[in-house]
Amino acid sequence: VLVPFFSTDILQLRGLDVGITGWLLALLGPVGCLVLCELCKLITAFQMQRYQQVLAEHHAAEDKRLAAAAAKHSAGNQPPPQPTKP
Repeated sequence: VLVPFFSTDILQLRGLDVGITGWLLALLGPVGCLVLCELCKLITAFQMQRYQQVLAEHHAAEDKRLAAAAAKHSAGNQPPPQPTKP
């Protein structure tokens, strides 16, 4: 595309003739990409935070279950409790 004969005569590209509208559209693409990328970062951060909350709740419930089972085990002769998979 940067070869003078190829870009001007074969592809008929005229970079200087696009005008202000062409230049604005050419700059709009990268700016739009930047905005969308930053929005995706915010969405991903929200998803990660929510996942960590769910994981913490799961671990708290599992710890509570294991503590209750251990207390029950110490009162009787039952086998020790086994952790469950998340």
